[in-house]
Amino acid sequence: MNIEKRQYVRAQVGYPVMVKSSQGLMVGQVKDISPGGAFICCQWPSEPGKVLEMTIRVSPMSPPLKAKGKVMRSRIYCLDEETRCHGMSVRFTKISDDDRRFISSLISGYLKSESERGTFEKGPIPNMVGATI
Repeated sequence: MNIEKRQYVRAQVGYPVMVKSSQGLMVGQVKDISPGGAFICCQWPSEPGKVLEMTIRVSPMSPPLKAKGKVMRSRIYCLDEETRCHGMSVRFTKISDDDRRFISSLISGYLKSESERGTFEKGPIPNMVGATI
């Protein structure tokens, strides 16, 4: 039996993210998010334990979310049979209370609407087409 250890529910998303690490700047995509962390698909991996600064663009109409986080795991993430990227599980170590609440409300609203429609877990939260960092 696999026991879930996460403190928060995560939602599948597709948000653009700019990541700053000791290796420099890179652009990636947040594949899932919770108030406690995110899974980021990017150009190159950062080793577990490394600290990252992230700017996440949820919508072109709202200010970006800013957070610092610690890489907990790093692995190859297959988007399809031909496309691979490096994925990192990141735990937020510094995020504003407002940004954490925003993520919580985003996930709560999505889960409620999906539950009411009976389509829970059938797809990601829609991301904003054309959103830029």
